[in-house]
Amino acid sequence: MKLSGLGKSDVRCLGRSALHHGFLHVHKYKIQHTMFSGKNTNPIYRELVLLPKSIGVILYDPQKNAVVMIEQFRMGAFINNDDPWLLEIVAGFVENNETIVDAVKREIVEEANYKPEQVIHIADVLLSPGYSTEKMSLHCALINARNVSEVLGIAAENEDIKTHVFPVDKIYSMLDAGDINNAPAIIAIQWLKINQHKLSRYEDK
Repeated sequence: MKLSGLGKSDVRCLGRSALHHGFLHVHKYKIQHTMFSGKNTNPIYRELVLLPKSIGVILYDPQKNAVVMIEQFRMGAFINNDDPWLLEIVAGFVENNETIVDAVKREIVEEANYKPEQVIHIADVLLSPGYSTEKMSLHCALINARNVSEVLGIAAENEDIKTHVFPVDKIYSMLDAGDINNAPAIIAIQWLKINQHKLSRYEDK
C-alpha cells in the first residue's frame, strides 16, 4: 500500500563508489528523489552496507511448551556498552544457490543441533533500511526440545554458541523485563505469543 504515491521510479541514482570490501561491503551512493511536495531533493550522499538475504528462526516445542534460544557474543553490543552476550534466535545468511527453507534448516543444525519437524513463515523484515540492504526472512520451527545445553558453532568462523531451553512463559517474562533486546528475537517471540495457541495442532506431526 502506497500512502504517498511515491515509489522506486521517483529515486535516481547519480553515482556509486565502493568504500570497503571485507566481511562487510560498503558502498557510497549519490541519489536524488522526489519529495512529498513534488519537488526534487538536492543530491544526497548515503553510505550503505550491502548484505545478502538472511534468515531468523525461533525454535518452539509445542508438546513441552518450550523455546530454545542461543547465546553468543555480539561486537555491536560490546561497543555500545551493553552486555555483549545476547540471547537470540537462530540466524544466518542465505548462501549461494540455497533456498530460504534450506538456509533455515542448515542454520538450525549448525547453531542449535536440532532437526526441525516443521517450518512456518512469520514475516520478511528490513532490519536497518537506513544504512543496510539486509532483509531477514523470519520463521518458527517446531522441534522436539532436549533439556540439555550445548556449545556449538563453526570453529573456522570463531562461532561460540550456547543453547538454552526455556519454558515459554519464562521467555515472555524475560522479554517484558528487557532481558531480550535484539529486534529479530523480539519480533519472533511476540509472534509466538500471539500464535502459540495455533501451534498445538502440529504436536503429533
